[in-house]
Amino acid sequence: TGEILAFEIYDRWGNIVFATTNPLDKWDGSFRGREVNPGVFLYKLRYRCEGLEDLLSGSVTVIR
Repeated sequence: TGEILAFEIYDRWGNIVFATTNPLDKWDGSFRGREVNPGVFLYKLRYRCEGLEDLLSGSVTVIR
């Protein structure tokens, strides 16, 4: 079985706009209660599966 250790979303300046360890949490495209501006955001997902830790990363584009 797998386990999420950390899931983080960053803006283009490297600031964290969303972070969780709960696999049921969702990012709604906001930061501190306000909608983020459209653009590209980076994500990092640290997880453990079958005793091994790994990291997935990529980008997501917010379009309004």
